[in-house]
Amino acid sequence: MPLLTRPCRSCVACALAFILISPLVMSGALTAVDDQLLRAVGAMRTDIGTVAMRGISALGDGLIEVPIAFGLMALLWRAISRAVAWRYFGCAITGELAYVIAKSIFQRPRPDVIDRLGSAGWHSYPSGHAMLAPIVYSVALLLLLRVVRGRAARAGLVILAVLIPFTIALSRVYLGVHYPSDVTAALVLGSGWGLLWFGRDPDGKCVPTG
Repeated sequence: MPLLTRPCRSCVACALAFILISPLVMSGALTAVDDQLLRAVGAMRTDIGTVAMRGISALGDGLIEVPIAFGLMALLWRAISRAVAWRYFGCAITGELAYVIAKSIFQRPRPDVIDRLGSAGWHSYPSGHAMLAPIVYSVALLLLLRVVRGRAARAGLVILAVLIPFTIALSRVYLGVHYPSDVTAALVLGSGWGLLWFGRDPDGKCVPTG
């Protein structure tokens, strides 16, 4: 049996990717690329696109995301088990704490390359919306694969688990409140955080996936 099974290896890969991206961001090595991508996105803005992206971005706002998270927790409690629901809660709470700590450490200013069309809080790196989306949405949706039957329904859950975080991250760049590197690193960190909590069995051992 390998030293690390697939979920554990993926978790380590996510951690290493974040560790590699962070010094590049803070040294300014990615600034030129970030600025070019932001300008390119800004040039593609439309009225309809802005309305859509504001709506998608709202899925990552606390006023909407927190009630959804509690609803998903209740669903996991009912559909799977209390233990899984509480672990999901722990994953979300500690993920929020990790995001706050990371923001405090890096303190990257918000971009001012294009007009900001959405709400923006304190520091820019990593994006809280993009980091928490895999934790809140993807983890819950993938856990539901345990109880959902039917190929179409299962495929739908997987598609949503990938699509929701990606579109939330894209919306933050479109609205001009985050650099592309902010959301990329955040998606990696959030995905790794979910794997840290759910790539293991109740005894804390990595679960083989075949």
